[in-house]
Amino acid sequence: MAEDGETTPLLENDAQDAGPAGPIGLFRKCASELLATALFVFIGTVSVATGNNLLIAIAHGLTITLLITAFGDISGGHINPVVTLGLWVGAGALPILSVFLYIVSQLIGAVIGALLTKVVLSYDIAVADQNHTTTVYESIRGGSHVLAEGVGPIQAIVFEVILTFILVFTVLMVAVEKTSHRNLAPLSIGLAVLVDIAVACNITGGSMNPARSFGPAAVIANLDRGVLTYHYVYWAGPIIGSLIAAVLYRLIFAGPARRIIGRK
Repeated sequence: MAEDGETTPLLENDAQDAGPAGPIGLFRKCASELLATALFVFIGTVSVATGNNLLIAIAHGLTITLLITAFGDISGGHINPVVTLGLWVGAGALPILSVFLYIVSQLIGAVIGALLTKVVLSYDIAVADQNHTTTVYESIRGGSHVLAEGVGPIQAIVFEVILTFILVFTVLMVAVEKTSHRNLAPLSIGLAVLVDIAVACNITGGSMNPARSFGPAAVIANLDRGVLTYHYVYWAGPIIGSLIAAVLYRLIFAGPARRIIGRK
């Protein structure tokens, strides 16, 4: 629970328009996480069809900014299981039931978003140098995250740890801390996503978000089992990166109300 009566963005108790406490309020929050994640995954996966790394990064980053702004007053606009995890560990303001239901809602939303992408991009295109066609959806592997050729799983996990650390640490320092920059939290978080994906597109894809990786992989797995080969990377890296960010925040970088070391 937030200390000293503080409320912070992206935390459940700061959802100022969340409605009454209890099952109805929690339902609205979970519905917000489901819908926001579905929209994020849809835009993110469709953007892969552009084939332009910068456009892919911009699409993800700006979409996160818009969705946090839109849904922040209801659920906090987490849209990412490891953001929920990082806020639970780092800020301690989310009940464990909310953590579980948020993550379930995000994963369901990710599958819905990936299914929408399949519907929209299931039109045929010619395959270069071959005498057959495929769908745009299959040609981009559903917008799923896969490792670039030559990138090993250990390298990929380390990379995703670093990328996710940047994202979650940004959330904690800009959105949770009582600073003059709190109003810039949606933009700051969106820029963190944009920058991370821009540098990671040709390596791991820049997930930082198990839901963003899970939805597309689950939907296309029956057509392309290869997307599951290193799928664990997109859970292990973000979870570790989130926990490192949350622990360092609580130990050293949080304000006195939450900091464990040197509170006085």
